[in-house]
Amino acid sequence: MPTGQTALILPVPQAEALVGAWRARFDKHAAQGVPAHITLLSPFLPPDQALAALPQVRHVLGPDAPRFSLTGLHRWPGLAVLCPEPDRWFQRVMAGLCQAFHLLPYGGRYGDVPEPHLTVAYGADDPRTEGARFQAIAQDVSAHLPLACNPQQVQLLQRRDQRWEVLARLELRYPSVERRSTRLGP
Repeated sequence: MPTGQTALILPVPQAEALVGAWRARFDKHAAQGVPAHITLLSPFLPPDQALAALPQVRHVLGPDAPRFSLTGLHRWPGLAVLCPEPDRWFQRVMAGLCQAFHLLPYGGRYGDVPEPHLTVAYGADDPRTEGARFQAIAQDVSAHLPLACNPQQVQLLQRRDQRWEVLARLELRYPSVERRSTRLGP
């Protein structure tokens, strides 16, 4: 990925303790400074344009942050992933970003709007090694699922040489819970 490329991600800090060690071993992006996350759109716009587009990104995100759980490890071709449930917020936001900026996620390699996911590990060259890797990860993480998640921000990342750095943060809002009082007596 070239220097200067940007990406919009939703960091999932609740997942870091669960998958951080696996990501450190089997996801090159972890070593490049990217936290456990769900990608919303990558590649995004050039850095200057991306910063100018943040109000429009905020509009697409909508008024409420997502509440979701990571419920099970899935094996996709070449990947071990956790998928958010429910995923409606992600589907809406990812499609909205693609439409608003006339971009395809991952350059269209995985379709118009790929399934939202948190990558835990990339596969191995040898299918037997990949299968064993998946089984080891599944055995380790499954006992800790489902994992409730309430991310606090969307990050705009920029690639600089071999590292990704946070260029901007958009704080997410959770609707307040209305408390009802029950009165006894008059």
